[in-house]
Formats: sequence, C-alpha cells, structure tokens
Amino acid sequence: MSILHGLLAVGLAAATAILAGAPRAYAASAAAGDPHAIAADGEALVDVASAPAADPVTIGAAASLVYGLEQITGADFSVADGGSGPMIVVGREAAIARGLLSASDFDGLGADGFVIRSVGGDLAIAGATPRGTMFGVNWFLDRRLGVRWYAPDATLWPRVATVEVDRMDERQVPRFAYRDILGAEAENKVWRARNLLNGESHGPSFRPTPTGIDAFDRSWMARGGGASFHELLPPERYGVLNPGWYLGGQVAMMNPAMREAMAAEIVRRMRELPDWRNVWFAVKDMDWGWDMDPASRAFAEAHGGMPSAPRLDMMIDIAERVRRELPGARLAFNAYHWSFAPPEGMTVPDHLLVFPMTIHSDYRTALNEGDNAELGRHLEGWNRIARHVLVWDHVVNYAGFIQPTPNLRAVARSIRWLAGLENVEGYFAEAAWNTPAADFANLRHWLIARLLWNPEEDVEALLVDFTDGYYGPAGAKLRAYIDLSEAAAARAGLRLTEKLPVGAADFDLAFVEAADRLLEEAAALVAGTEFEARVREARMPLDYLVLARRAEYAAEAAAAGSGWQVDAGARASRFWRAAGESRLRTARQGSSVDRLRAFLAVERRAAAEPALAADLVEGEDYFDISDGEIITYGGSDVVADDPAGDGAAVRLDPGGRGWHAQLKLDRLPPGGPFRLFAAVRARGGAKDGEAAVSLGIYPPMSCVRRVPLERGNETWRLVEFPGGPLARSTDHNEGLYMVAGNPGEVAEILVDRILAVPVDGPSELPGAVPAGDTPGCPER
Repeated sequence: MSILHGLLAVGLAAATAILAGAPRAYAASAAAGDPHAIAADGEALVDVASAPAADPVTIGAAASLVYGLEQITGADFSVADGGSGPMIVVGREAAIARGLLSASDFDGLGADGFVIRSVGGDLAIAGATPRGTMFGVNWFLDRRLGVRWYAPDATLWPRVATVEVDRMDERQVPRFAYRDILGAEAENKVWRARNLLNGESHGPSFRPTPTGIDAFDRSWMARGGGASFHELLPPERYGVLNPGWYLGGQVAMMNPAMREAMAAEIVRRMRELPDWRNVWFAVKDMDWGWDMDPASRAFAEAHGGMPSAPRLDMMIDIAERVRRELPGARLAFNAYHWSFAPPEGMTVPDHLLVFPMTIHSDYRTALNEGDNAELGRHLEGWNRIARHVLVWDHVVNYAGFIQPTPNLRAVARSIRWLAGLENVEGYFAEAAWNTPAADFANLRHWLIARLLWNPEEDVEALLVDFTDGYYGPAGAKLRAYIDLSEAAAARAGLRLTEKLPVGAADFDLAFVEAADRLLEEAAALVAGTEFEARVREARMPLDYLVLARRAEYAAEAAAAGSGWQVDAGARASRFWRAAGESRLRTARQGSSVDRLRAFLAVERRAAAEPALAADLVEGEDYFDISDGEIITYGGSDVVADDPAGDGAAVRLDPGGRGWHAQLKLDRLPPGGPFRLFAAVRARGGAKDGEAAVSLGIYPPMSCVRRVPLERGNETWRLVEFPGGPLARSTDHNEGLYMVAGNPGEVAEILVDRILAVPVDGPSELPGAVPAGDTPGCPER
C-alpha cells in the first residue's frame, strides 16, 4: 500500500483528538532518561494526537505517523482519547495547549523547521507552521525509525514488533529555505513531502496536491509566476511599431519605453495571481545569445564589460515601476549564459531575487572545481551583491538522459559548497523531467533531497544506504559500478556538459568490459527478486552506450583480442524490456522512444577516410570530428546513409525552429586554431532547384552564411564555417551551429562530419567552399 493510500485508509478526521484542557500528570515511570516505549511485541503503547480542529496538513501528519507506526510494528495505533497514557502529540497547537512547548520554542524555525521534545512520558513533534510539523513527522519516521522513501514506488519499512526511542530534544532547521527537484520521479508530491522538499515549481505546480500535504512553497516559478521577455512583450504584437525593442535577439534593455511596457504587463499578470505578495515573479531571458545594442553595451562597459549589468539595471527599474502599482511586490531574474557573470559596481535590491543557472558547467565536477572554477567565482560574486540567491543547478545530460552520468558525488560537493555561501537561500535541481529512468535518477533525487536539508550528511553513508536498500543484495555491485564510472570518466578527462551526445561520451572499452562484468554479477544476485527490475533499469545506460557504439567497441575488442562480445541481440532485448518496465519516454530532450528505436537500428561500419581529404594526413593536416559528436535538436537525428564515411550521418530537420545541430568548441582537438568545415549534401528531391544549409559561429548571432546545395547528389561538399579560425574552448557561449535551408524543402540536408584544419595546415581543400568575407562576422 502506498503512503498516500495509507493516509486515506487511516482517514484525516481519525487523527484528531479532543484533549483535556488541564496539563497532564506524568507517571512516575516517565523519569528523565527513560526511553519512549512505542510498541512491544506488536502491541501499541502510545496514542497519536493532534489539536481539536487542526488544519488539514497537521491532521495529515498525524495520520501519516499512525500509518507509519502500524507499518513498522504491525500494531494498531489509535488517536488519543484524553486518557492518561503516553502520547506522541503532533502539531504546535496541541503542544502549546498541553504545556509541552512554549511559544519561544518556535522562534527561528522558519516555515520548515520543527522541534521534537520529550516531556514526561510524552513526545511532542511540532513546527512553527503546519509544513514544519509535517516535516517533523517525516523526519522522525525516517531519521529515527528507519523508514526510507527511496522512490515513489520503493519504500523501505523496518519490520520490528518492539520499538522504543531515546528521549529527544531535537531542533531541526534546513540549511536551504527553498528545496526543489524537477525530475520525472521526483515530481511525485507525496515522495517530495516525505523527503522534506518544500518547493513546487514548473510542471508540478499545475497539478493537484493531496489535501493532507498541500503546503508547498509556490513562491518561485510556479504556475503564472513568471514569463520570458518575448512572452511578456511578443515581437509579433509589438515589433512592427517598436523594432528597436528587440535589438540583438533579446530586448534592448536600456530602452525606457520597452521597460515601461514590460512593467505594465508584469503588473497585469501579478494581479491575476491568488496572492502576488508571496510570489517572486520571474522575468526570464530568451534561451539564446545576445548581441548587445549600443546603449546596453555602453552600460555594460561601465560595469566591467558584463552583459548582466544592463540586465540588472533593467530589472531594478522595472521592479520600481511595478512596486509603484503593487507596493511590496518582489521580482526575480535569471543569470544565464551571457548574463551569468555578475556586474561590477552594482548591488541587487532586497526585493529582487537572482537565480543563476549553471547550464555551462562541467557536470562531472563540483560548481567550484576544475573547469568550473570561474563559474564558482561568479556564484560567489552574486552572493556578495544579492541578499536573495537561488541556484538553478543542471544535474543531468540533456542529450543523453540514459547515458552513464558519473556526477553523483560532484553534485553532493556542489551542494555542500553552496551551503557556505550565506545568501544562497535556495537550490533547484533540473534533472530529467522529460522521462523516467534517467541514469540513477531515483538515487540522484534522493541524495539531493537529503543534502538540501543537511549538507553535512555523510555522502558515502548515504550511497550505501540507498544502494543496499533499493538494490538489495546487488547494492555493493552497484556502488562498485558507480566508482568505476567516475574513474573511467576521470581517466578520459571527460567534460560532461549539458548536451553530450552518446558518440562523444569518452568511455573506453576497458570501462565497458569491467562494467558489463559488475552488472552481470549484480543481476545474478537479485534474479527472481523484487530488486531484479531495478538492477535491469540501472543497466540501461551501459546497454544504450554499447548499442549506440557497437561497431566501434566490437572492432576495438577484436583488434585487442579481448574476447568481449557486444551480443547485440540479448543486449537490445534487455534494454527494451527495461525501457518498457520503467516507462522510458525519450533518450534525449526533444526526442521520443520511436526515434530512439530508429537511432539504435542504424548499422555503422568502420569509418573510412573522407574522400574530400584523401591526400591529407589525419592528425596532422586535419582532425576528423564524427557525426556522433554533433548535438542534434528538434527533429534532427543520426540516420543511416550509405555514402557517409561510417554509414551514418546527421539529418537536419528542415521544419525545426532555431538551430538544428550544434558543435561545442570543447569537442575540438587541442592546439589550433582551426578552420572548420562541414561535410554536407542534399539527399532526395528533384535534382534541379535549390536546397541550402546555413552554417554559423556564435557569438555574435549574426555570423552565419547560407550555402546552396545540389539536390539528389551523393557527393559530399566541404563548406567552411564563417567567422573562424577557432581553438578548443570550454566557454559555453561559443560554438558552431547548422540549420537546414528553407522549411518545406523536399531535400534532406545531411552532415557526415566536421573537419578541423589547422591554420598552418593546407591552405586549400579540394572542392571546398571557403568562408570568404561573411558580413556580420568579427575578425579573430
């Protein structure tokens, strides 16, 4: 029976009790130091009580406690009837009415903190708010009685007929005032409440909440509580008469008329909210770059050259305009991509909340380590100039939800480090909300939830706790696999970015062979048990990696004589069984299971040297970047294509909006700088008429060229990207992109590979289309 069903079975009303008005007289046996005897040999020794006419959340907390105690002990627990026996009293009102706690005990607890105190033979659990009381009950069941809500469908109930607990004087306040996870499994509201998450933003805020736990914090990014620039001021509505508002792809942030119009729209939207006074209305930028207009650039230059300066100045001005209409209104804004670095010489007013978004981090390390060191300094900068900071952390690979993602310990270190920044008062983890069954999703969610309450918890102990509880006898094998994944990624120097295609995931054959052995041993340990399907789901990322790169791994194993086999049929059968059991919806953002099937059905062959560079030496004259390292968007996918070097190419989606494919500069080889060429062709359609591909380098967003292609030609053309040359870089704000020509064209645009040619290498490539002088591109 689920927790929620248990609450309903107990009945909310049954958890209330009418208590005697006078303070209780405690039995002599309830001397200081005596433990609380809760049950003995399956018989209940305490009652559970809450105040008369308590609120629904407090009643729900009492019902949850009754249900939990019954699951643990097998005893029948009842509500208090005003007798003289020992009680567990739930809720502030009941505790104060009976003299167990004083009003001062609730000072400083905030909305989520609670006290648990022994008084005589009774135990009081109460927060300053109903949510605090609910968290107190759930903390008690978890931390003191050993209940574990590992996943929405996996609760561990200790089964012991006799239970006693030591006397308690516990006071708990979470380190982070706002705690939220956006992940498919973590969106289960009962699971969230049991694991002490208080935030309810984005999609979950649109869905109903059971009355007994309906106390979530909806102050940030909940339904109706935010909008982007173009949602507030749609260009199709305002752009014709006000083209100057939209300079550079975002908005012209120093434009007074634009600011006035945006403030008016925010006022209108906030007035439609049930209680705008409790909302941080979020104003988000557009999820792409910004070529600053002259006025914004001038303001940025006066504040360290940071584009966040005009962004912050705009928000300060808009907030003042809004607060003239709605005194006390609070606004929030994101620091993202180009605006992540804080400005110099500015401060953030206390009625503004900034939420930095860490999408450009290396997910394999903590937010202040390694390649993330500068990112960490920027977070420290916002912490210095803003009173209210909420970190929006990205914790999964959005191009490969089901790829090995060795970052569990890195996320834990990030949370512990953020806890040391005094003005970081909230943490939001964007996980795999697009699909269940992302790599170690339930473990990642549970670990984050525990650390957001107390960042000082022992991470290694938590990993043991979860893996032993969730995977049973296979727990140690799963921990060894986690360790192996981290070691392999470190050995390869893997930079785990927010969109890392499976073809670029640098896991070598040695990792694959060792991981296969460990997971096969894990599966054998749990065969025929309730843990079997969970281990099978944990194997999905490795199976996906091998199936996607089976030709590569098979060739490497044959050359090494290792004896390891892909065993594609059995592996695919196991993978698709696990995918069905776990209700997998996609392998990457913006895709589907059907497209995943098509992708895994593509048969690659050993990559041939590109005919376009037949007279050149790979590794000296050029470097070959395969289609497997290219990030695809929307309907773009890797498809079978016989003329391609390895039998596969990226098909650009001509109907997709925005970019169709992208290459991050951290995929370039060391050295350089390089001239960069895409091998492209147009497949299908009539041979006459025009097809085209657009190639761009950003920033700026204007550096792009459109190149016509002959339809139906199996010959690849090398087309140089404009705006080069470029060297390898981990700067998230730089990269290459490709867009198919005109929507509705019959021909498909295919990309076989990208060639990186050193600037001191060949000056010309046979048949290549040089970049020439492309307007809008800077000199480099």
